Amino acid sequence: MVLVKLLGLLDIICAVIFLLIFFRIDIVWWLNIVFGAYLLLKALVFRKNLVSLGDGLIGLVLLLALFWQFRLFSAVIALYLGLKGIASLR
Repeated sequence: MVLVKLLGLLDIICAVIFLLIFFRIDIVWWLNIVFGAYLLLKALVFRKNLVSLGDGLIGLVLLLALFWQFRLFSAVIALYLGLKGIASLR
């Protein structure tokens, strides 16, 4: 139960990072790497779940955001991760 809440909180942090990308607010580069790696690792650990495949793709997008800005896509991802994180905290 604690692990689910921790993963939900980390998903919310990832959603905030995507919102910062959407609003073009500069963040330190290591946040992209750390949380992109977190999402990829979570997808690898829970690879039998289809939702985790989406987490892996989102982690890849977060890593690619170091080079390219996906503004509209970032807003959709932030909404998805935020809702998923809130659902995990309940």
